[in-house]
Amino acid sequence: MSLKAISLASLLFLAWLPTWAQYSLQGIVADSNHQLLTNMHIALSGTTGQVYNTVTGKAGRFAFDKLPQGTYTLKVNGMGYSADSMQINLIKDTFVTVTLKPVPTELKGATIMATKPVFEKKIDRFVFNVQNTGLVIGNNVWDVLKQTPLVNARESGTLSILGLQGVSVYINNRRSILSGRDLQQYLNNLPADNITSIEVITVPSSKYEAGNPGGIINILLKKDESIGLNGSINIADRQATYNTPGGGLQLNYRNRKFGQQLMVNGSSRRAYFYNDNVINYLGNTQQQELIHNQTIKKPENSIGLSTSVDYTINPSSALGATIDFRTTHSNDYNSGFNEINAPGQKQLYTNTNPETRNTNFLSLNLNYQYLDKKHKREFAVSADYFNYQNNQQAEFFSYNKQTPEIVHNGNRTDTRQLINNYAIKADYNQLVLKNVKMETGIRFSHTRTNNLLAFDNFSNGNWIPNHLRSNDFTYQEWISAAYISLYKKINKHLEIKAGARLEQTNLKNRLTTAKEFHDQHYINVFPTAYINYTVNDNNTLSFSMKSDIRRPAYAQLNPFIFVISDKYLVKGNPELSPSNSIMMELAYTMYHDYIFMARYTKSTRLFEQIAIVIPPDTTLLDRFNYGNADNWSLVSVINKSIIKERWKISLSNTLTLQRQQVDAPQTHIRTRDYLYMCNLSQQFTNLFGSKIDASINGSYFSKMVTANSEISGFGEVGIGFTRNIPAHNLSVSFYAGDIFNTQRLKHFYTTNDLSVSDMTGFSDTRYVRLSIVKKIGSNKVKTVRKKDPGNSEEANRTR
Repeated sequence: MSLKAISLASLLFLAWLPTWAQYSLQGIVADSNHQLLTNMHIALSGTTGQVYNTVTGKAGRFAFDKLPQGTYTLKVNGMGYSADSMQINLIKDTFVTVTLKPVPTELKGATIMATKPVFEKKIDRFVFNVQNTGLVIGNNVWDVLKQTPLVNARESGTLSILGLQGVSVYINNRRSILSGRDLQQYLNNLPADNITSIEVITVPSSKYEAGNPGGIINILLKKDESIGLNGSINIADRQATYNTPGGGLQLNYRNRKFGQQLMVNGSSRRAYFYNDNVINYLGNTQQQELIHNQTIKKPENSIGLSTSVDYTINPSSALGATIDFRTTHSNDYNSGFNEINAPGQKQLYTNTNPETRNTNFLSLNLNYQYLDKKHKREFAVSADYFNYQNNQQAEFFSYNKQTPEIVHNGNRTDTRQLINNYAIKADYNQLVLKNVKMETGIRFSHTRTNNLLAFDNFSNGNWIPNHLRSNDFTYQEWISAAYISLYKKINKHLEIKAGARLEQTNLKNRLTTAKEFHDQHYINVFPTAYINYTVNDNNTLSFSMKSDIRRPAYAQLNPFIFVISDKYLVKGNPELSPSNSIMMELAYTMYHDYIFMARYTKSTRLFEQIAIVIPPDTTLLDRFNYGNADNWSLVSVINKSIIKERWKISLSNTLTLQRQQVDAPQTHIRTRDYLYMCNLSQQFTNLFGSKIDASINGSYFSKMVTANSEISGFGEVGIGFTRNIPAHNLSVSFYAGDIFNTQRLKHFYTTNDLSVSDMTGFSDTRYVRLSIVKKIGSNKVKTVRKKDPGNSEEANRTR
């Protein structure tokens, strides 16, 4: 079936989807700022004189079931709000939204309106109060992230804040070990009406672990005390060149003292990629090489399971535990050809490179929390462990076109990676000196990775072990950290916060076969400072500053050499040093709808994958600390309702001047580039009275420059539709991603002293997706208490 046919069928399905049951009336009650209102009294009276009464729940919802057909009067009132009423002709299932106006309260000559803004600036973060909006109805958490100001959530699973990669995601102040598509699938299974707010932390404080160069997104979920079992079921199907089905189950159980949450999700991903790389060697050979590679995933199967429990010992103490497990199995078929053109000769080789990968990830967390409300102090301690296993087998064969029956070059690799991490952390908060909030804590972690490579050459029909290429690499890391942070509100206009984080790191690398040893020891201090000045209710000015570190992922330290094609190799570097950065940010927020920011970031000892030439005609992608960079950025954000309760937009623009000083093998350059990024998200509610909500999301990047490589500009536009059926706690969504196919091709330009590379990459980005979410049990989902694990930074470095 073609994409066009699937799109048409899905839209018709959404537009004419029946509601099955009859005569139910459901709705939500909100104020003029879209804050959902609880404990509002609802009275429904019919022409027969029968009166039905209820109150709104914690999500502002109310419901009447099995009502006779007829005309009804709906009256809503509650403390602090003016009463409202409406006439309803009930001839089918009906869903209504009631908006109440707050009653002004006079206090010493001042009029106080008890409302909370949808988007607000706090001293060290931006807060998007999602529960105050209609986004919580029928959507999932990932859908809401796509509408969150400052955040760019792409359907590929990539998250960024103002275009900066390396974003860490927290859920209820606990850092998620998932990333990319795994994280996206997890958030797709969380109903949006569980969210209270989303915090966007562009400059994380010293309380958070070092290593958050892109900032933090903290998703805060409700903690309803509903008793019993509830949850949701999610099924989805994604069609691009190949089909990718997926789904998930979420269950929540709670009694008076005990709560448990279980989440299971899985997918079977199929995809297609290819790239064409033209390399011109500038040495005496004057040689040109065309490398074509294509990859077919057939398929990549993954299953994830997560369960969290908490037990309330007494009103002040609670225990909690979390287990996360994910397993992935993939079969990739890689093939291609090399065309080598040199003066007076031409050679053509064909390549095959099938690859199998099995990955398992297990994470355990045990935590205890003590809260003393009377003395305003809190203590929390957690112990953590994770185990990561990655086993990969690949075979590479190259054939000369003139003698296709003879193997020109053949090798196979069996790579096994095992990572174990142990961590413990403790945090203590207390109010000191009457009005100064102090946060302090310590953390210890130990990581050990074992990497084994068995490399065989193919010769005369036999596999012969290559002891020079086979290797055994061991990496150990010890990190000890302590932090302190102090916050004080000087007066109603001015508040300040300052802190510092001290980290000591010891590293030991052992390349057993080659008998190479590399040790590193360093101490870092990461200061943070914040000043927030509230001019009035509509204007806020703030300044933030912090120092941070970015450590290499464990795979980037692995020195093993992998063959991509006959003359194209990839390896890691165990001698990589972490990069350091200092960032300053000046922000002005106006009417909670407009944000203007100026940012400066200076980064040193940056590391990245850089292409170098092994003379005369082999390219090696190795990793190096290549130099420094300065970035000056101007940012504007508009988050505003164009038509009240009907059309809302979020538009962000970022203009950056980037200067680089690159000093790496075969590359010594200075660059100066202007980079532009734009994100536009639009949300339409009850489109043309059809009960269908729609969204349009678009993004554009002028280009990206890293070290001696440049990625050409690209953009993406996606459109989605959602139909909610409140009577059955059901929602159906259709999404079309990259509808103009603008991300299909990207150009990568790389230069060094000995070669120039121009690569065109194809990604299978245009697709349609149909998903169905069914809630079961109570609509009020109890979210199990979670604490931030002590090894989340290390867990994310396994990716």
